[in-house]
Amino acid sequence: MKQILTSIIVCFVAIAAMAQNKADIIVSYDFKAPRVSGGERINKMTLIANSTESKYFNDLSLWTDSLESTPEGKAKLDEIIRANVWNSLPR
Repeated sequence: MKQILTSIIVCFVAIAAMAQNKADIIVSYDFKAPRVSGGERINKMTLIANSTESKYFNDLSLWTDSLESTPEGKAKLDEIIRANVWNSLPR
């Protein structure tokens, strides 16, 4: 009887340990900071974690860093920046 009970407990512990390895957590929130010119700046922050690693990043920075990693991406980012600067100039 003790062997059966011990075997069942070992099985539950093994199942729980395997489930822990597959657990992923994603947490996201908006960070708001005041601007010198008035209003506020909003940055979206994200944490992705599991039992072996974690990653904490600003979503916009991740996107721009990804674009800057290749010459084609850098050209696309420059195009986006120029279009936004041109549209925001007072006329």
